[in-house]
Amino acid sequence: MSEARTRRRLLSSVALAVAAGLTGCSTHRQPDTAPNGTSLTDSAAKERALAAEAEYLRSELSGTRCLDNWGTSATAVRKNATVTNRTADGVRVAVVHPYWSTEAWTEPASNRSHKTHTDGGSHAHYLVTPATVERVDGDSLAPC
Repeated sequence: MSEARTRRRLLSSVALAVAAGLTGCSTHRQPDTAPNGTSLTDSAAKERALAAEAEYLRSELSGTRCLDNWGTSATAVRKNATVTNRTADGVRVAVVHPYWSTEAWTEPASNRSHKTHTDGGSHAHYLVTPATVERVDGDSLAPC
């Protein structure tokens, strides 16, 4: 085999390897750990943030006297969590959590009864560490 042909094959192989790496065909994955060395995975951080938002919704909705009923199951909005950043402080997670409520009231002038059903989703950001889950910001609920 000639030296030119060998060189072309070598260059073709290198070019193919570089192209595969640039297009995401590489099988190398970044470890799913925080920069500070903790073993908090993305999926664990997302689960904990969603659980914390569900608890936040329960706390807010259960203390509302005007609601006849409420829940945190999916209706019109899907539950979702996305890791937005990893820092030395922990994993930052954006969540959307569904909730629904019903409110019944009587119109004073006519004494007619009314019932309203609401479907919604709360949006919040959490900072999750191996020890804590902190709601950094998010929607405030004021159903009535």
